[in-house]
Amino acid sequence: MPPSSISPSDNRIARQLSQWICGLHGHDTVLRMGADRLHLQCRNCGHQSPGWPIGPPDRQAAASSHLQAPEPKTSQSALQTQ
Repeated sequence: MPPSSISPSDNRIARQLSQWICGLHGHDTVLRMGADRLHLQCRNCGHQSPGWPIGPPDRQAAASSHLQAPEPKTSQSALQTQ
């Protein structure tokens, strides 16, 4: 059947069937990369996850202390604290 002969109602039924299958078995996701984000997209119904932003890191977020890893203890500093 040529794509031009598919009616909008047939298209809607096919989309609903895909969503129903995903509801039963879960999404069949693949990793996709856009210009500014990385996300998961279902091959069957097209559902997209919110994703993760990509690009240059935010300087303010990188400077915050909760993102910095604690310094590892060396054997000498561990002995001094005991």
